[in-house]
Amino acid sequence: MGFILDLSRGEWNDLVTIIVVVIAYEMVNTSIETIVDMICPDHNKYAGLSKDLAAGAVLVPAIGAVIIGWNIFLPKIMALYF
Repeated sequence: MGFILDLSRGEWNDLVTIIVVVIAYEMVNTSIETIVDMICPDHNKYAGLSKDLAAGAVLVPAIGAVIIGWNIFLPKIMALYF
């Protein structure tokens, strides 16, 4: 889509940066969840809380990614139709 809409270098940089950030947070989330599962295989409310918080930490940059994508792509798509 970026090639079709002829994104600028800055727009590409923004997209690549946020993609890398989301993937990095997801890797940290997976690491935390794996460690918690190894340390506490039985159900524990604090283990569940730490896993929920790690997953929530991924949500923040994911929401940012949606906003960045919206700000980059929406005006270009609107320009095609209006």
